[in-house]
Amino acid sequence: MPATLEQLTGAFTEQFARLREWLEPLGDTLGGAAQLPSSRTGWSNRELVVEIGTSVQSLINAEPAPADTTPLSLGEYTGHDSDFDAELTQRVQAQAAGLTQGVLEYLEEMHTRATANLLALGDDEDSVVLGALGPIRLGDLVRTRLLDLVTYTLDLEASAAGRMDLSAGNTPVHVPALRLVADELLDIVASRGGYPLEVVDARMWTRLATGREPYNTLALTSAIQPTDTAGGVPDLGRVLPLI
Repeated sequence: MPATLEQLTGAFTEQFARLREWLEPLGDTLGGAAQLPSSRTGWSNRELVVEIGTSVQSLINAEPAPADTTPLSLGEYTGHDSDFDAELTQRVQAQAAGLTQGVLEYLEEMHTRATANLLALGDDEDSVVLGALGPIRLGDLVRTRLLDLVTYTLDLEASAAGRMDLSAGNTPVHVPALRLVADELLDIVASRGGYPLEVVDARMWTRLATGREPYNTLALTSAIQPTDTAGGVPDLGRVLPLI
C-alpha cells in the first residue's frame, strides 16, 4: 500500500537530518573529496551534493492548482526522454559552478524553504498542486522528492565507498526512509503487472529499480522475493529501471 503524506514527509525530514549529520564533520570540502568524481558519471561529489539541494526546488515553488485541474499520474510526471540525463548533467554542473555559498549552507537553506512551503500547502495528499513538470497530487510530488533524496544519497554513499569507513552505521542513508522508498518502487511494479512481491534487500532493490545497479537476475532475486513461496520472481528486464 502506498505511503501516506504524513509517512512520506516524515521520511523526507528524517533522511535529510541523517544526511546533514553525516556531512557536517566533512565540511564544504567534503573531507577533501569535493572535486573528486562521484558515482554519478560526469558529476563531482560537490555537484552531487548541490543537486541534492536543488532537487527540492519543485517543493519550494509548488502552489495550489486552479480548481478542477486534472493531475498527471506519477508515471506521467516522472517520465522523461532520452536527452534528459545529458541535460540534467549540464544543469547540475552550471548550478554548482554558479553557487557562491558553501554547499552545506545551500543544502540547509533549500531544505528549510521546501519544508516551509510543504507545511503551507496543507495535509491533503490528494490536493492538486503545480509542480515543475505540471499538475500533480501533493502526495505524489512529495513521493518524487523523497525518491530523489534517497537515491542521490545512495549515490553519495557509493561515492564514499572505499574512501571512507561506512561500517557500523556510518552512512548518509536513513534506513527507514530507504525501506519506504524501496516499498514504493515495488508498489509501482506490482501495480503494472500484479506481481505479489516483497522487498528483501532495500538497498539493492532501490539501486536496481533506479538504474544505479546494472540489471541481472541474480541481483534481482537477492533483492525481492514472491510473497507466495510457490511463486517465483518475474523477469523485470523490460520494466527496470522505473525512474
